[in-house]
Amino acid sequence: MSWTRDSRGTPFYLRHDAAAALERLNAAFRADLGHDLALDLTYRDYDTQVAMRAALGSVAATPGTSSHGTGLAIDVPELPCEYGWGTAARAWLVEHGPSYGWVSPSWARQDGSNPEYWHYEYRG
Repeated sequence: MSWTRDSRGTPFYLRHDAAAALERLNAAFRADLGHDLALDLTYRDYDTQVAMRAALGSVAATPGTSSHGTGLAIDVPELPCEYGWGTAARAWLVEHGPSYGWVSPSWARQDGSNPEYWHYEYRG
């Protein structure tokens, strides 16, 4: 992504169409909220998925099943809670994200089966 890198300075990666859509979404987000969208995680290779499952247990998806492995998912930062339930940033993403192909999946919603306010997926 053109506007941000991870804490080690490594670029964030997504599938090409998802990345292009997220670039457009970020421009609109910045215009409306006055700052860029913060990213915590994007694409995760299989080895990273295995390591996360080992470190986090069932909180992390079973390796090979995560949408992060397809390059079609992002996580915004969990802490500080700028994107948490009831925040302006989350409300903006849930309302406007679908116009750019990015959604908060039903399972990740506050009343979903695995609430994760930080997780969004590209559906095109």
